[in-house]
Amino acid sequence: MWFPRRHLFTFLVVPGVSWNNNDRETQIRQGLLYRKISGGRRSWTGAWVLERRLTIYRTCQKRRLEFIEVLKRALSAKLAPVLSVA
Repeated sequence: MWFPRRHLFTFLVVPGVSWNNNDRETQIRQGLLYRKISGGRRSWTGAWVLERRLTIYRTCQKRRLEFIEVLKRALSAKLAPVLSVA
């Protein structure tokens, strides 16, 4: 292993850290299913945009933010999107 072994058992000493990565794999799977159902992206740029949009959507869900409002703020460039931990 090329990284410090002390990071292997973080879940034992930090409350709230899961011992597996099932949540992350489920999130990736949801993106793949969306891509399959929608027929995929026709270009690398389209794939990049979809990837970013799904990432922002999941972050909004986890932080209980309105996805559309975050997008509006980001696209208007008046203010930076509010994604900080409250």
